[in-house]
Amino acid sequence: MPIKDCQTEQQIIQTAMVIFFKEGRFNATLQEIADAAGVSRPLIHYHFRSKDVLIKKVNETANRIYKENLDSILCSDLPFRKKIENFITETFRKFEEFPYLELYFTMEIIQETMNNYKTQELTEEEISPIRTFLEEIKKEMEKGTIITTNPVNYFISLFSLTMYPFLVQPLQLKLLGLDKEGYLKYLSGQKQYFLDMLIPNKNQESN
Repeated sequence: MPIKDCQTEQQIIQTAMVIFFKEGRFNATLQEIADAAGVSRPLIHYHFRSKDVLIKKVNETANRIYKENLDSILCSDLPFRKKIENFITETFRKFEEFPYLELYFTMEIIQETMNNYKTQELTEEEISPIRTFLEEIKKEMEKGTIITTNPVNYFISLFSLTMYPFLVQPLQLKLLGLDKEGYLKYLSGQKQYFLDMLIPNKNQESN
């Protein structure tokens, strides 16, 4: 019997992430994953028992990596404008690496909602960085750095501007007559535009 090791498990998980979230092949079989990872199908069964278990591990890994990157930005001591700039840059980098990641998670949430399945609630530790960031947004509004509104509105706008173009990428490719490479190149040029919408240029000197 083969010996379980973290290196092999991570190799399989990383390969599955590429297949699911980079290539968009959500229905890939265990054999296809095994072939891409350069391992046997029985070895995947030995490490994960089933495709459902593997998918769960892949989801946990993707969520952990994304959350760690997001928290490191939101909880940093950088000036507010630089923090928003880094958030936009990291979000674009994530989507360029795994363009189907957010779409997959959105589909999962929709499916759970349709099936009346209650998702696991976030812990206080997971929510804390968001609450801290909302407080920072409120302070920036009081300073006049950004337009005064409900901090939640600003937070939603930040996520909407950076994530929506990727969530609707298939539709936009058809409407704009662009290929994927051309669309990503276009979005890359939008980073400064998004930043200036969220924090007008006239406030740069205060950051």
